[in-house]
Amino acid sequence: MPPGWASSCPAAAHEYGVYDAFDVLNCYGASETGFPVFGFKVDKDYANTPVGYVTKGTSILLLDADGEESDEGVMCIRLPYFRGYVNLEEENKKAFIMVGGERYYKPSDIARRDERGCYTILGREDDMVNEIIHSGMWTMYFDEKGEINRVDWSDEFRRMIGFRDRSDFPDTLDAWTSKLHPEDKQRALDAFNKHVNDYSGRTPFDLE
Repeated sequence: MPPGWASSCPAAAHEYGVYDAFDVLNCYGASETGFPVFGFKVDKDYANTPVGYVTKGTSILLLDADGEESDEGVMCIRLPYFRGYVNLEEENKKAFIMVGGERYYKPSDIARRDERGCYTILGREDDMVNEIIHSGMWTMYFDEKGEINRVDWSDEFRRMIGFRDRSDFPDTLDAWTSKLHPEDKQRALDAFNKHVNDYSGRTPFDLE
């Protein structure tokens, strides 16, 4: 049985009597931590299984949008044994912060702590930011010739322009270009092509 199977598929775990047969633990850690920083004995079905309680010797902070300690916010883990990424100073600046003279690792997870001190991961920091600002994300992939060979439209983007899902707005470039107004279409496509063909990143896709 793969690690985390029962916590990610609680209904199936319950159906097969996993909880009755043996203890199921949901643990959280990262390669940077070197050990689990949370542990939770799964006792029932959860829509979002908690990662549980802080392991001995671990210090966790949750910082809100103002950088203040809170019961919900960006999770920060004190790492006394991990000094950083070798020869990757920019990555170190992004991943580590100093709080109260202590160095904390920021894995970009948003978490909540309840009154018992039990933690639940709510999502990723980037995902939460996009949700807050109602940003419709989309991703395009290019082949070795620089031609688009795959498009992923997020459901948030679809909703922003009046569609629901892949059934009425499929993951194709034509799904977007065919909806452009005839008077704006060529101008939009010209600006888009200039943007994607400028590998320096200095040409924004801006039609305002």
